[in-house]
Amino acid sequence: MDDKDLLDELKERIKEGPVIFTPDEDFLDRLNPEDDIELYKDAIKDAADSYDQDINKLNNDEQSEESI
Repeated sequence: MDDKDLLDELKERIKEGPVIFTPDEDFLDRLNPEDDIELYKDAIKDAADSYDQDINKLNNDEQSEESI
């Protein structure tokens, strides 16, 4: 089943009433090919590194202010 078929089926189910989404075991594999998963992992690592750098900078700034 391709993306268009999945979207068409979803539209039909939404018309029927409330939708409860229950992914099956291979949902992520069908949604995100393996290559995309690696890209997402890299993006998350980059965001975490950036966050850590920001926190370290804030901590260093606080320590500098305390020493004054």
